[in-house]
Amino acid sequence: MDRKTFGTTMLMGSLGLAAAPAMGQGRRMGQMMNMMQMGPPERRHITDTLQVGAVALETSRLAQSRAQNPMVRQFANFEVEEQTGIATILRELMPMVPPPPPPADRQMMQQLASMNGAEFDRMYLTGQLDGHNRLRQIQETYLSQGRNTHNRHIATLARGRILEHIQDVQTLQGARG
Repeated sequence: MDRKTFGTTMLMGSLGLAAAPAMGQGRRMGQMMNMMQMGPPERRHITDTLQVGAVALETSRLAQSRAQNPMVRQFANFEVEEQTGIATILRELMPMVPPPPPPADRQMMQQLASMNGAEFDRMYLTGQLDGHNRLRQIQETYLSQGRNTHNRHIATLARGRILEHIQDVQTLQGARG
């Protein structure tokens, strides 16, 4: 190889090495922009998840002290932890106070507040099953429409836990007889 060819090869190689981090950086910037974009599907996903999740959280806090069945109480403890964690993550993405629960949820929460024992357990589990089915639908709707990578990851993980909880509630309902 002559000097001119060697020099040109070295120069091109150096430019390639110098450009590689910039190209990787551009790709990372594109990924970060995708993660930070909050369009209508993202805002709706977060708002709806926080709204329905707040009902699951509040009714589970009641169940921690009012549930008769120890397994229902244990489920309530897990649900409080999960809903607190999800709300923290979603509020970091979009700081907000969730809208108040719809009238049917408010009514159910008031009824639960006046109950104890087996009657409480039955109504709590019915409400959790309904709420988890709504949360599942919210995640699936977002996954079919949303493009924000970070939100899609959250919705995917949440959907898995929600499906687990639906199965747990159905098992608890069957165990109660």
